[in-house]
Amino acid sequence: MALMVDDDSYDGERTCGYGISWADTKKLAKEFFQQPLSIVSVEYGEVRDFSCGMCNIFSMRYDCGMLNIGGLNYKISDTYLDFVDTFASRGGFSTLLGSIAVPTDEIERLITYYTEKGWEVVSKKHSNRNAYKIHVVLLKHILCEKKGY
Repeated sequence: MALMVDDDSYDGERTCGYGISWADTKKLAKEFFQQPLSIVSVEYGEVRDFSCGMCNIFSMRYDCGMLNIGGLNYKISDTYLDFVDTFASRGGFSTLLGSIAVPTDEIERLITYYTEKGWEVVSKKHSNRNAYKIHVVLLKHILCEKKGY
């Protein structure tokens, strides 16, 4: 269950393991939208997983330079994608990984949308779980403001 945090009651040192502080993450979010962020999980005093709108952001275990982005099925708006890119850049995360699994008639529209936003299609196969869906793995490399640790 997500913990709604819209004030300064929680301030983890880093977000997603290696990123900027939770306080800085909240300030950054307010530059893009007014909706509060939701903490999904905290581990060792750090926010490991959080969401904004339909987008869920979490660190890739044992990889300090990669973030997983959930919710791409829902065609995340430009505003949220811009926030994700900026958050990743300021935190030193140079690689974003996401996936979509939608019915065959919707897949090309979403692939076009995300490739126009700089995402690459890594894999496109029929879903193992739902035969009428296509599962696509997406990857995006960004240039980071933060270099090193």
